[in-house]
Amino acid sequence: DTSSTRETTMAIQASTTAIITSTSTSTTALTTTSNSLGGNGNNNSFKKTLIISLSTAIPGILIISIVIGVLVKKRAARGVLDDVVHRLTNIKKRKKNFVEL
Repeated sequence: DTSSTRETTMAIQASTTAIITSTSTSTTALTTTSNSLGGNGNNNSFKKTLIISLSTAIPGILIISIVIGVLVKKRAARGVLDDVVHRLTNIKKRKKNFVEL
């Protein structure tokens, strides 16, 4: 077997490096979040901050929307029940007053 081995060192951040080893028969790839975002400096940190904020804000907004929807639905159902009970109470009062006359 005459396969050759090659090592490549790449800087991911200022203080971190990764070694990717590849041979003619197999290749190992290393992908990190900071590496896949691309860019340098402030632009890269902005993208990271944006991704982190969106990944935490979107589920939070969905949960809040569901809670508000459930509360509105309960209030609407409670309002309908209160309305029905109020009508029945009025009917009973009318019958009572009618009988007393």
